[in-house]
Amino acid sequence: MGERWNARRAVRFAAGGMVVLLGLLVDEIAAERLAAKPRDPLQSWASRGADSGAYLATVSGCTYCHRSSLGGRQEPIGPPGRPLVPAITREALAGWTHEDFTRLLRLGRRPDGRERHHFMPSRQYAWMTDAEIAALWTFIQGGPVPVGTE
Repeated sequence: MGERWNARRAVRFAAGGMVVLLGLLVDEIAAERLAAKPRDPLQSWASRGADSGAYLATVSGCTYCHRSSLGGRQEPIGPPGRPLVPAITREALAGWTHEDFTRLLRLGRRPDGRERHHFMPSRQYAWMTDAEIAALWTFIQGGPVPVGTE
């Protein structure tokens, strides 16, 4: 009986020791991650390119108005008198530069200087970082189409 009790005690002791060692290992890994130099979030966005652009196109509402294909709409959204929503595909923006696209989002001005229609929420997009706008532009220039309904 004494040997069986000692064997159980040894197993419990060993299991307890493993838990302590695992805890120490987790603490050490966490400490290493905290001590590591933090990454610049803008660089992180920029490095994701079209993937983050697809995400931003979805959460920012681009794919709602311009559709998930970015091909625009053949019918206006909202009350009568609204313009058709144009395509924002690579082909549709063929003559545009990244700076033109940034100007549209930040200032609401097209490359020819005309204002975009007031229905486009440029004020919302004006707060996007340079990296976020670059990610959107990368996505439009050839990234995969985000999952969603037409």
